[in-house]
Amino acid sequence: LYFVLAGCSSLKEIPADLFKYCNNASGFYSTFAGCTSLTTIPEELFANCPNAVDFGYTFRNCTSLTSIPQKLFDNCQKVESFYRTFYNCTNLTGKPIELWTRGTNNAENEYQGNPDGEGCYCDCTGLEGYETIPNYWKTGGTIV
Repeated sequence: LYFVLAGCSSLKEIPADLFKYCNNASGFYSTFAGCTSLTTIPEELFANCPNAVDFGYTFRNCTSLTSIPQKLFDNCQKVESFYRTFYNCTNLTGKPIELWTRGTNNAENEYQGNPDGEGCYCDCTGLEGYETIPNYWKTGGTIV
């Protein structure tokens, strides 16, 4: 089960309980991609989505987003993909969620394990400590 509101350029906010009854949802691929007026994400948005495995491109090109709630994915422990989740969210500030520390990701595999986070924070240069985010999670692809 996937949800897509992609391209809703006039969407400014998301109801906190939007996915309240979606405990069997498996993914949110591109759900809010291109929602260029979206400014915030409710921290509890995915709280009732414990079976979600795919957050690829979920907030891609949400250029008005200014922060990421630290507990946004806390109840989503089965995630396999954060592929370009916040790609090109150029106005993000504050702390990124350290998603690269989940699962099999570690320094030995250059943080390229599971969940996959290729380019998750690409072009999110305003995030606090951006330079310390593993390269794979900022740019994607194998870094040579």
